[in-house]
Amino acid sequence: PLVLELLTPEKFHSAANLIPFLAFIPLSNSIYNSLSSGFGITVNTKHLPIINFIGLISSISTTLVLIKPLGIIGVAISSSISWLIMSVAMYYFSQKEFKIDYKILSLIIIIIVSIIIYLIYVEISELKIINFYLFTFSVNILFVFGFKVIFERFKSY
Repeated sequence: PLVLELLTPEKFHSAANLIPFLAFIPLSNSIYNSLSSGFGITVNTKHLPIINFIGLISSISTTLVLIKPLGIIGVAISSSISWLIMSVAMYYFSQKEFKIDYKILSLIIIIIVSIIIYLIYVEISELKIINFYLFTFSVNILFVFGFKVIFERFKSY
């Protein structure tokens, strides 16, 4: 991305390919923590070691599969997938403890739209000017869409 090129020395420019995958990790971690509310309410945490073990197994297995063909990007993708799997497991077990009506569809839509915008961004990244304008436009669309979803969620309470 243009921002990375402007703010970092050239030897770090190749790290730009990792940013989308690494940025997904804190998002998945936040989802994981947010979905753990059922455990906090019931104080029954017996499923947490199972969820973490699922994360460990998914991390090891996806890393073994992806590291050879993709290298460091494979490790970043593996970490992202593992946190996402742990988030799904957290949702499943937390809902068993205490049912909370999360608006999961909104979250899934935001993630899918983000991935689509990233894929479009990657496809036209060779054109530097269009690249910058598309990125700015995409981010603005995501903010508007994200704020709309958040506003609708709070409006429903």
